[in-house]
Amino acid sequence: MSLNLKELSHDKLIELIESLITEVSQLKEENKLLKEENKLLKEENQKLKVQLGLNSSNSSKPPSTDGFKKKPKNNSLREKTDKNSGGQPNHKGHTLEKVDTPDFTVDIKDDICPCCSSNLQEIFPVNITTRQVFDIPLPKIQVTEYKAYHKVCPHCNTKNNPVFPSSVTQPVSYGSNIQSLVTYLSVQNHIPYNRISSLIRDLFNCNLSEGTVFNILNRAYNSLETTETEIKNRLLQSPQIHADETGFYVENLRQWLFSYSNADYTFYDFHKKRGKEAMDFIGFMEKYRGIVTHDCWKTYEAYENCLHSFCNAHFLRELNGIMETTEFKFPKEIKESLLSMKKLVDTGNHISKEIKDSMISQYYLKLNKGFEEEQNANPVSITKTVKQGRKKQSPAKNLLLRLKKIPEVLGFFIKPNLIPFDNNLAERDIRMVKVKQKVSGLHRSIKGAKQFCRIRGYLSTIRKNNLNIWESIKSIFLETPIMP
Repeated sequence: MSLNLKELSHDKLIELIESLITEVSQLKEENKLLKEENKLLKEENQKLKVQLGLNSSNSSKPPSTDGFKKKPKNNSLREKTDKNSGGQPNHKGHTLEKVDTPDFTVDIKDDICPCCSSNLQEIFPVNITTRQVFDIPLPKIQVTEYKAYHKVCPHCNTKNNPVFPSSVTQPVSYGSNIQSLVTYLSVQNHIPYNRISSLIRDLFNCNLSEGTVFNILNRAYNSLETTETEIKNRLLQSPQIHADETGFYVENLRQWLFSYSNADYTFYDFHKKRGKEAMDFIGFMEKYRGIVTHDCWKTYEAYENCLHSFCNAHFLRELNGIMETTEFKFPKEIKESLLSMKKLVDTGNHISKEIKDSMISQYYLKLNKGFEEEQNANPVSITKTVKQGRKKQSPAKNLLLRLKKIPEVLGFFIKPNLIPFDNNLAERDIRMVKVKQKVSGLHRSIKGAKQFCRIRGYLSTIRKNNLNIWESIKSIFLETPIMP
């Protein structure tokens, strides 16, 4: 029904106008709320797109999380070459070769002539050809019995009690070889206790229980206490180390394993928490006075007793992620700047102060352009706030703020002989812990987890120093652990 304004009284007309003003005001408010909601939905949608697009090549996510999706683009820092895979020309190789003194010899003779059936037994050969077969002898448990002869001196009546070797402590026990094998299978090759028991039973016809496996590893753990302390002390004295942490499941609960290492030594420990409380409990970071390279996790920076350098491999992956999910130009420019510096460092040549200053200045300019670009794209801070009430920054802004910390980011360029470009060494040390978890599952006890950390840290140290793993494990059970 149409409304005839001319028929309305003055009071009714005013009432109508006020009603319309109120309705318009409500609509404006609803429109404002809808716009804000739409903005938040767009931001959330963009965030989800970014998360769905993250993989091991454009974020800090490990390759194991990539699943069965399309294989991410390879953004390796290694330069592509024209060489084929496998051995290269003039490569010495490892071809199986004959030995001069074989363990056994089998004579193959045909003493009857195939033509005339004459007897050739006394005929001297005109030529002898040889072939050698390399094989492993069938494993067999060897039992050594130690007899202690107790005698009484006929002159003074003193009873003589001979002493058994230090390794022979029980009426029946396992020797150093089988204990070393158990340790090698468990800690070096990550085989679960039950499969170790099965393997020993199948190969040697020896029923070695899972409890015995645990006890053998516990003996190794106790024997390496002093060695682990020495490894830790040498790392504390090192001018530069790598640090990293990862999830570590013990007794169906997620714990956190911490790794501190350099090119020669590795130390592991774990805690139920990940933050500063855990690091203080382990007691390494608060004692360290050198340069620690890490993945820019905030807790490390809480320790001001040491200097910090950031992993640029992480930054490159994050820059790749922003390049793939936004139209920003700065990620490509900053990435090129970092890689140019790395390439110059990798030559091994001396870099003059003038060149360093010039390239760092260029890096500054690209960084400032990045801040301007991000600000222009996000002139108004994101409405959503974090719990503390601070305005939430965009991923690009957060990355730029970290890249702004020049000494920590460009330490590899400023002090190339001391500070590495990335934290890959720590990630390699962590990788073996994750392999153990994938193959054997979680650690069923705190004690078992402690055993693994100490023994694994020792074996990693042995490997880094190019020492024989087997002989080093045997030295543990001979109560004389090898220390590089």
